[in-house]
Amino acid sequence: GATLEIEQHRSADIVAGVSDGRLNFGLVRSDAVSGGVRQWKLGKLRYAFFAPPALWRSGATVESILCSGEMAGLFPGRQFHTALEAWLEKQNFTPNIVARLGSFVQLARLAKLSGLPCVLPVIAAVDFDARRMVGKALPWKHEREIVLIANQRSLDRSGIPPAASAGLREVLSRGLMVTATV
Repeated sequence: GATLEIEQHRSADIVAGVSDGRLNFGLVRSDAVSGGVRQWKLGKLRYAFFAPPALWRSGATVESILCSGEMAGLFPGRQFHTALEAWLEKQNFTPNIVARLGSFVQLARLAKLSGLPCVLPVIAAVDFDARRMVGKALPWKHEREIVLIANQRSLDRSGIPPAASAGLREVLSRGLMVTATV
């Protein structure tokens, strides 16, 4: 009997919203969570390099595609972008970024429409037609624990029963944290 509304915000805004009661629940990476909120683990988010199948032909590797063609990426300054840039610099890779977007959702949409290669969470594979975009594991192992967070006082004030948190965790673990392999 509930309606689940999902909005996209930056992690810090989600944690602040749950902490001060503006949001009932939040989905964030575990290292973004501060004290004062409950959290339930949902799973690990892993990343892959997605590119059109034609680029993978002839034994191309993630590294060779990163160094040889155009690709899309995230805006600078965000945690994932900063970690990826540090890895690229350590490997002495300088990809030709021709488009930058503010979120993985926007990045996946651009990749789907344009065929531009990019790094996305592995779960993005479920949204791509494998004839148009294929993901391969990154040589850089990077994963993040995703958690459901809530402020129990806020839930009590909103009349949300304690069992709702467990039910939501189960639904999200099954649905949103689909494990795709690349």
